[in-house]
Amino acid sequence: MIADYLAKVQLFSRDVRLLMLVYGVMGFGYVGVYAVLYNLYLLRLGYDPETIGQINAIGRLAFGLAGIPAGLLGVRYGARRLLLLGELVCIVGLLGGPLVEFLPVGMQTTWLAVTCALSFGGATLFFVNSLPVTMDATTDVERRHVLSLMGAVVPLFAFVGSLTGGALPGWIGALLHLNDSSPVPYRWALLFGGAIFLLTIPLVLAIHAGRGTGYTPAQVTTDDDLPLFTIAMLSLVAVFGSTGIGATGAFFNVYLDHGLGSTTKWIGAITASSQFVAVPAATLMPILASHLGNRRAYMVSLLGVALWLLPLGLVPTVAVAGIGLIGVSACAGIVGPLFNLYSQINVPARWRSLMSGCSFTAMGGSWALTAFLGGWAIEPFGYPVLFLGAAVTTALGAALFTVVSRVIESRCPNPDGR
Repeated sequence: MIADYLAKVQLFSRDVRLLMLVYGVMGFGYVGVYAVLYNLYLLRLGYDPETIGQINAIGRLAFGLAGIPAGLLGVRYGARRLLLLGELVCIVGLLGGPLVEFLPVGMQTTWLAVTCALSFGGATLFFVNSLPVTMDATTDVERRHVLSLMGAVVPLFAFVGSLTGGALPGWIGALLHLNDSSPVPYRWALLFGGAIFLLTIPLVLAIHAGRGTGYTPAQVTTDDDLPLFTIAMLSLVAVFGSTGIGATGAFFNVYLDHGLGSTTKWIGAITASSQFVAVPAATLMPILASHLGNRRAYMVSLLGVALWLLPLGLVPTVAVAGIGLIGVSACAGIVGPLFNLYSQINVPARWRSLMSGCSFTAMGGSWALTAFLGGWAIEPFGYPVLFLGAAVTTALGAALFTVVSRVIESRCPNPDGR
């Protein structure tokens, strides 16, 4: 089994390896350093959880709204061009956000919302079109392994980034003789996390896959008809199935800091640990899928996300919250690659960018709604309502997928897609 796995890895193309490096940089800077520190920075600027939830909601709404246009632009102009545009937009948002302190007070909240939207929107442009680029750079033989390892690269580098992010404010504060309540060390740490993204530009420019400019009418066959039902139903699954991941992504660090009084170092360590366990989980995806099939493996993993949210909602301690997040992240490390694989191989190649874009729109909309409602609900009802509600919604997503996938496979049988 291990020998077969390694043999598949050796088949990875140059473009796949370059794309994995880009994923690594994004994992370290964005999912690692930035994700750990951004909400903590806002808390130290004096924002309450409701406002932080609204800012996060705007960013996640931009993530969702950019999805379908990103997919359509990828179909029209080629996915690789959109990778580059996405990186540039993301860099502007990440570097712009921490400069908010230099603006007049009346403009600061708007600035944070705009830069948050740019960073999330740029990420959408990149990730939506990275899937078609990956499909273009792989064959059926190694594709499942490529997607699983790509799902592992982000949390692996995010693990290092989270540990770094948790320690940076303390290091910078010591150098500047500032304590943990000052936003200044967090500002410089966030600027570092954004500047790391500059390394992705030459890597994206070196990728050859996805340079095509779409399909001409002569290339379209009857098999290329728009699979509207498949795209719509899988996008709806993504709306429900993304709730749990969205709740922990938007509020876990706020919960530990504001709700449980944890330190920044502990928040960084717990977040890093949760990202680390996602690495082996993602690499196990091909093995799990080969035994259960893509459909069953996805359903089981999504139910796992729902179950691990229960400790977060039922036991308000740092240790139990950390265990819950680690469980959610492990299951999410399998859920993401499996959904990408299932959705991409069940639509014609021509519509893969659009399928990717619609699913990202669904996820972004789900995360935005979760962030907005969560920020509103925390003060009157507490954090347990947020996490328990997310668990129920995620479980509904698994149930919906069970029905939808059977209909998709009966309408367009694809043994490889099961």
